[in-house]
Amino acid sequence: MSRINKETDYSAHQSFVMLETAKLLKLAGFDWEVLTFYQEARVDLPFEMDNCELHGIIEERDYNHFVSNKYNPNDREYFSAPPLAVAQRWLREVHHVSVEGGYARRTDNYVTIVIVPRSLEDLFGQNFEIGVQARDFSSYEEAVEWGIEFVLKALLKGGEQ
Repeated sequence: MSRINKETDYSAHQSFVMLETAKLLKLAGFDWEVLTFYQEARVDLPFEMDNCELHGIIEERDYNHFVSNKYNPNDREYFSAPPLAVAQRWLREVHHVSVEGGYARRTDNYVTIVIVPRSLEDLFGQNFEIGVQARDFSSYEEAVEWGIEFVLKALLKGGEQ
């Protein structure tokens, strides 16, 4: 089983979603099979699982609906951890929302580009400008991760699932 610490940086490996984004994906109904996952102990258990570790195995599976122990199904909670590109594709295919990162030469940083269909514009608020989000990020991956979280929070807030 491979272990990759996701708290350090994106550049050492393929960019997987962070734990918080994985939790939002699960709430939003992400059910695609992936090779990687996070696992977390239930709050009522006396021990703690390693919540910062990304785990991978050889079998693709929908970890958001995975039970590790059929005799004690509440011992751990699993979260599918897709690569950023898979999360982006899921948002495009299921919710028709495009999230990309772009490079802004004038600020020498990366920005988030979110394109939503007109039918979903109200979910993002009146202050949301369709297109480039004005925050600056130090990496493409950071910009994309922020965009995915931004879209998922808006979809969950609006009840769009």
